[in-house]
Amino acid sequence: MLWGACDQLVTPRALGPLHDIGRAVRGPLAARLQEGAPREEVFAAFLDELSGPGPWPVLVVVEDAHWADEATLDWLTQLGRRIAGLPALLVVTFRDDEVGPEHPLRRTLAALPTHVVTRVALPPLSRACVLEQARRAGRVPESVFRLAGGNPLLVTELLKADGPAVPDAVQDLVLNRMRALPAAARDLAQLVAVVPTRADAVLVADDLDAVDTCLAAGVLVAAGDGVSFRHELLRTAVEESLSPMRRVMLHRRVLQRLVDAPDVDPGRLVHHARAAGDDDAVLRYGRVAGAVAARNGAHREAVAHLRAAAAVADRLPDPERAELLESHSTEALLAGYPEEGLHAARTALALREELGEPEKISEDLRLISRLAWWTADAQQSRDAATRAVAVLEGGRAGRSLALAYGNLAHRYVHTYELHDAVAWGERAQALAEQLDDDEIAIHAATIVNAARLCQEDPAAADALEQAHRRAVERGLVDHAHRALGNLASIVSDDLARYDTAVPLIDRALAFAEQYDLDAGYAWLLGQRAKLRLERGDWSGAFADADTALARSGPRGVNAVLPFTVRGRIQAARGDPEAMTSLDEAARQADRVGDAQWVSPVVDARAEYFLWAAMPTAPRRRPVAGSPSQAGPTGHRSSSDGWLTGCGRRAAPTSRPRTPPSRSA
Repeated sequence: MLWGACDQLVTPRALGPLHDIGRAVRGPLAARLQEGAPREEVFAAFLDELSGPGPWPVLVVVEDAHWADEATLDWLTQLGRRIAGLPALLVVTFRDDEVGPEHPLRRTLAALPTHVVTRVALPPLSRACVLEQARRAGRVPESVFRLAGGNPLLVTELLKADGPAVPDAVQDLVLNRMRALPAAARDLAQLVAVVPTRADAVLVADDLDAVDTCLAAGVLVAAGDGVSFRHELLRTAVEESLSPMRRVMLHRRVLQRLVDAPDVDPGRLVHHARAAGDDDAVLRYGRVAGAVAARNGAHREAVAHLRAAAAVADRLPDPERAELLESHSTEALLAGYPEEGLHAARTALALREELGEPEKISEDLRLISRLAWWTADAQQSRDAATRAVAVLEGGRAGRSLALAYGNLAHRYVHTYELHDAVAWGERAQALAEQLDDDEIAIHAATIVNAARLCQEDPAAADALEQAHRRAVERGLVDHAHRALGNLASIVSDDLARYDTAVPLIDRALAFAEQYDLDAGYAWLLGQRAKLRLERGDWSGAFADADTALARSGPRGVNAVLPFTVRGRIQAARGDPEAMTSLDEAARQADRVGDAQWVSPVVDARAEYFLWAAMPTAPRRRPVAGSPSQAGPTGHRSSSDGWLTGCGRRAAPTSRPRTPPSRSA
């Protein structure tokens, strides 16, 4: 049996259950984990462990998956999809009352092949069972059932309580039992209470007599090489009963012991450092835990750790503080927290400007450019991209300048200034070739071919597929997602090749979800919602729109298409909430200002008013523009058609600009 558990830490341990299993089996799996190897290598080492030469099948137990980090959920998804071909049984436990519709575990469960999954629901104990158990224990049966219902934990604890009186809460039960303990044992139990899930041997080895006393009294139970409360609810009850000062003191004691122990997950150190109010430890271990979580693909957990460290980073030298803030903002971008990332990136930029570091300044401006676009501030995004180039113009033509060229090209793609996009992208490609930098070459190729695909270049789609494959081979997840996502969205939206677009968008969504790219996932959901609407799948479109808004919030670029799709469907159904959705779409689109976001909203609002003026007309959407049109021409013809019907005139698009010539 291989056993691991997820912990109720402030920020969950990245791959916590795998670390538990690695400590037990040692060998290659433990070595990969200790080295901080890429998670693909860790997952492969675990599969090798299951497929080893042993004669017996393996039982893999993962407890409390409702507290799992994202990397653990990815591991469970991968394992679940392969379990049919392995000599293993996977048992995953979770509290279904803590797993709501939007809980990340839901996606993992949905991704498992149905033919290999058996779900075992644990119903409450029956009334007859509770009454019989109470009679056997000499308790008042009706009173036990009234207090505990069918909850097995409460029934068990009520029946264990001493004395004729029956406590009315779990906290009363466990505290009554703790009051009967000697002082040393009570102190140990309180120490264990501030350690989520269980206290390892390293935390309790110096108090073995107290451990034995707690075990004998039933306050604690053996768990792995340490001890724990019988149920997390009991631990929480004791923890909440502690005074704030005592709780802080206990967290400090736990932190001191864990710091001296080998191979402790840094996420645990951060948890106890934060609870202990030890800012130096939060800063020290938060950076380490953030880097580990990022390496494992758990970007939300990485943000949480780096956020905690950044909050107390004013004691760091400016270069180190700027580096921490840049890591924080990068992870926030990947995890879908653009406003938080933008604040961190601006602070880092101010520090780099004081230090006078042009390349770092340019890098921070590129980061600000990307984050500002996700927050729907297109002007700030363009200004930052332009300045990122200007900072380095006239200096050494190095990597940072090539990246700045590529980022500026990307901004021009968003505004459909496609000639400019190609021109700047080709400059990035040329410089990447000089530098022999494959990463920049892939990024630049993605931007150039996205622009060319909008211009209906027949070779551009294959070039984007090639860029995606190259990025995957080199482990460049962000670039791989960008290439596939651009291909899917352009084929769907600009070229209206719906049959081709469906599998492409599904592939891109699966890729974004696999690698925890929340911002990109929500963006693609909006694209799929629009695609489903155009194909007549209103229920699917509405569901995608709602999920996208739930994932990324009601503001920013990712809110435009979901609100637009909702409004169009509501309008077609005669729902009075239609204009509320379309007004919100317009607000967010106006903040962005880019044609690709404004035009669909103009279409939808014009459609609404057209229908409102013809209440007896069939609910059918006229074709707006030719499916073969792309870029600003396609958007303009669509919008012009509706605006003419509304008695308004569309504004002409601006003339594209070309970059100034500059020798490499």
